[in-house]
Amino acid sequence: MLADADARVAEALEAQLLALHLAANHATTTVNARGALLADRLQAISNCTREIASHRVC
Repeated sequence: MLADADARVAEALEAQLLALHLAANHATTTVNARGALLADRLQAISNCTREIASHRVC
């Protein structure tokens, strides 16, 4: 019984991780972020946001 619960938890976590990964990929594609890895593209968004904010462009 415990093994079944563990399997269900693992499956739910895997589904959430996949959803997060898909959302992050969509976000980086939408803003045309560049980088080989998803983490690089997410960092590029942060860097660009900081750069825009430093120029006070709204």
